[in-house]
Amino acid sequence: MDKHVALIKTAPPIFMFINYIYRKRNILKPEAGINSSCINRTVTLQYKLAFLAILFIILPYTLKGQLDSTYYTNENSVVQLDELRAQYGNHKTMPAAYELSILVALSHYPELINTSIDFIESPIHSTMAARPRSQGLLEGRDRSYIVYINNCKENTGFLPSELSFNQLTGVMGHELAHVCYYTGRTAFDLFLDGMGYYLKDYRKSLEAGTDMITIDHGLGWQLLDFCEYILNSKNLSLAYEKKRRTTYLGSQDLLLALKKREATFPR
Repeated sequence: MDKHVALIKTAPPIFMFINYIYRKRNILKPEAGINSSCINRTVTLQYKLAFLAILFIILPYTLKGQLDSTYYTNENSVVQLDELRAQYGNHKTMPAAYELSILVALSHYPELINTSIDFIESPIHSTMAARPRSQGLLEGRDRSYIVYINNCKENTGFLPSELSFNQLTGVMGHELAHVCYYTGRTAFDLFLDGMGYYLKDYRKSLEAGTDMITIDHGLGWQLLDFCEYILNSKNLSLAYEKKRRTTYLGSQDLLLALKKREATFPR
């Protein structure tokens, strides 16, 4: 797993745990004759300094990922098909129509080389959806995953096969970002994520975080291309259009995130 992904996943629980111990358990008690408010202020300052160290010192060295690629086309990618199959096709099953875009997206996620993922066409109410397989949920890093690809146009108003190769690679990258996130979660964490997904704010936060993982893996411009296509499409079903506008980052938010990333890590 990328170091920055692991850090993003583990840092918040660490601080939540420290905060829980400090505020709820009250383990840190002052010795006799020592002003407790001074200790509280000192400990709080230490926590803040630790957080700032992670935010401004550690993260800049770990959030490097791969540089964003040029515009992807089927023509300039198909010449690498055999090489991509050999390097990134292990433990993967995929429909022939989507194989090339899947492999190109997988090339941005080298940490998933040995992860078992099945890409399956299915009538779902989204473009795609990534899920851990239920039968291996308790297996941690050894669990397998499914990425569903919608094959019912009535559900969304379009099919993924109608996207440009660049756009298709971007949305594939988003789903692989979900898988990347899932690999570092326990079965209980995934259960909480599943419950939280029914809450609007939690769902939006989770999808925004997934977009950030996609950007940090070098597929941000492809994701932006997909987003702009969706937001400008006149053929979306009403339900899917509402879901896109209320759950996912808009093109301006993605563009801002991409510009910030490029300013930090110029090509």
